[in-house]
Amino acid sequence: MRYFTDQEILEVDNEVRVIIDAFQFSNEKQLSFLPVVKPLGFFLNKNEDQAYLVTEYCEGGDLQIFIQKMMKSNSLISVEDVWSFIGQLLLLVQQIHQNRIIHRDLKPSNIPLTKDKKIKLADFGLSRKLQEGYDYNLHEGGTKCNNSLLISGLVVITSKFDLIKNVLDTEPPELPEQYPESMRNLIKYMLIKV
Repeated sequence: MRYFTDQEILEVDNEVRVIIDAFQFSNEKQLSFLPVVKPLGFFLNKNEDQAYLVTEYCEGGDLQIFIQKMMKSNSLISVEDVWSFIGQLLLLVQQIHQNRIIHRDLKPSNIPLTKDKKIKLADFGLSRKLQEGYDYNLHEGGTKCNNSLLISGLVVITSKFDLIKNVLDTEPPELPEQYPESMRNLIKYMLIKV
């Protein structure tokens, strides 16, 4: 992580503080499984312009890698795994929200997996901790975009405007028929555009 400008230092310091808060909250609840990657250390390079946050190793890669492997092998994710991932994600989000943390960059590549497919949450760089007494946050969030090519599914997107237009105008694909109707409906309702 870059650690040179005042803004970069502020962002890195925020990420370190929030991940420690999230981990401590999970640990204090004495959960049998902590859904946040454990922070192990933090250091700067010799020039003090790059910061490194060391976290626990998750043997299963991340959810993005898992999905890519399934697609590459022309396999479908099992119904059991899908329900498990949905349930784990909902519990994880509930737990961090109880600690007044808003992640703001929840995506498959930020969801590490253990070897037995338990999910964790990583990359708290854009997260915010709500102030006491407030139930909202006015900061913008999301992954920072630049002018390089972005790929959304199979559509090549060349700008932030195209990305936003694609999200607004394109209906998400339906889940394959192999998945139960209850799951297909849940996903469909979760993707309704308001």
